[in-house]
Amino acid sequence: MALVLTTLDRLIKPFRFIIPAVATISVVPQYFTVWLTWRILTLPFPESLYRYGDDFMYSLYQRLILFWYLNFPRTDIYFYGDVDCLQRRENVVFLCNHTTDVDWLVAEYVAMRQGCLGNVRFVLKDELKYMPLFGFYFDAHGMIYVKRNQGDKDDSMKRLDKVTSRFVSNRIPVWLVIFPEGTRFSYNKESRINKSKEFAMNYNLPVLYNVLSPRVNAVHLCLNKLSGLIDAVYDVTIAYETHEDRDVDDFNNFTVQVDGKETSGNQTGKQKSEDNKRWNEVNCHGNKSSNCNKENCNHGNESNNFNKENCNHGNDSNTDNDLANFDIRSDREESKHGNGDNSSHGDGQTLSLKLPIRRQESPTFSGYLMGNCKAVHLKLNRIPINEIPVYNKDELHRWLHNRFYYKDRLLNDISLWGQAEKWKPALSETAPTAAVFMVTLVPVVMVTGGWSWYWRSFALCTAFGYVYVFIKCR
Repeated sequence: MALVLTTLDRLIKPFRFIIPAVATISVVPQYFTVWLTWRILTLPFPESLYRYGDDFMYSLYQRLILFWYLNFPRTDIYFYGDVDCLQRRENVVFLCNHTTDVDWLVAEYVAMRQGCLGNVRFVLKDELKYMPLFGFYFDAHGMIYVKRNQGDKDDSMKRLDKVTSRFVSNRIPVWLVIFPEGTRFSYNKESRINKSKEFAMNYNLPVLYNVLSPRVNAVHLCLNKLSGLIDAVYDVTIAYETHEDRDVDDFNNFTVQVDGKETSGNQTGKQKSEDNKRWNEVNCHGNKSSNCNKENCNHGNESNNFNKENCNHGNDSNTDNDLANFDIRSDREESKHGNGDNSSHGDGQTLSLKLPIRRQESPTFSGYLMGNCKAVHLKLNRIPINEIPVYNKDELHRWLHNRFYYKDRLLNDISLWGQAEKWKPALSETAPTAAVFMVTLVPVVMVTGGWSWYWRSFALCTAFGYVYVFIKCR
């Protein structure tokens, strides 16, 4: 019997991707016909009227997508951290690590829970503007295309400046998602990881192993422009638990090599104390505050517990030189960091720390729907905008890198995340919208000439989209 069930599961598994893919794509011509009609009708009126309707329609279509992604896969979703802030709507910049195409969907889980799904905008790589139908619509909705080549940085910054200025001048509600790493992290992309390490060392910043070194240009421009509009930054760490995940050792349980001789056990004495001190300081919003109450903040002791209520997060803080000069050497990296001195322990012996066991790769878009992801873990830290050095680019770079060191540490040990809250929205939040969209297929199938209209609309919307992209998004 078990063999029969296993065989049936393997036969059905591909349809978990095929059915949602067909359902979401099949209603695209109907959606764009309605959207284009609304856009034309609102041209004589203030942009705020168009934005209201556009955000509403975007929210409806995303609910159709989320209906499938929340109900078809057998995936649990867990929230950690400042979850209470999702009980009220606010304008935010959403920063998170980037490992898979599913990340944008997870960002929308958070927006949906807050009731801001229609306000979501992404900073996207430029190649996505050539997607049939969606490429031009993303731009019209307020998403921002940027080129990742260094030579095109000026064009990308101009585009960011133009769109964010429009948000501010029209007071457009915004929930802007940025992936500061600029590309996806993968343990299999050794060259990408090595470039990230080299980048960190060139700027005398901590080397990261589970995320890439974040780039500051887009974040600086967006925060600078939107500082008067947004309420906070949501710093989110995303981790995917697949069915093939291996246990990850606790961050403190390393294999230690002293003078080339390997010994097992925990980090000892001075090294562990320094590491925990740095962990607590980064947890204190990535800054070493002169107003921090050391008695309550537990900086420098051997506890990983951090009481945010007892720590003053002053924004008049000095740059944390200890964080910048701290380095963990792994057996895979022999390059020197900072001023080139070897890390030493106690009596000057060379100390080498092996990395914890690495996780499996994050699930792909199709793999997620087919049930390859056991759970999604989201650690949310809400940081008020007035606590971030948005105007000083160098300080913001250090702040941002320290936030990603915080993510790097979290991804080593899920037990550091705190109390989990399992989340799954009621069917009533997505099912009615999905049903309405499916009903729009009835005339296409039942009415004479329905298929002819369908394919003509598809072709015309695609052609319109490419003309739009060619003129407006060059």
